[in-house]
Amino acid sequence: MNISLTKNLEEYVASQMQTGHYASASEVIREALRNQIKSSISRQLDERIDLGRQQVEEGKVTVANDTYFDKAREYVKGKYMSNPA
Repeated sequence: MNISLTKNLEEYVASQMQTGHYASASEVIREALRNQIKSSISRQLDERIDLGRQQVEEGKVTVANDTYFDKAREYVKGKYMSNPA
């Protein structure tokens, strides 16, 4: 795969290689992509956490306690155990 970089990005890659941390431009690019993926995943998780908190505040959650699971078991038994295939 070949990619084109702007002059500024080329200079940045070269400066990173000069630090001695990276042996090649490919290493710099791979590390940048890994960091971008981590950042994206982190943002998505933060958004999901915020949504969950908002749903809790709005009362849009179900408490999964013993009563909840008892009702779920009864539902499944009634739906699948009474209708033999």
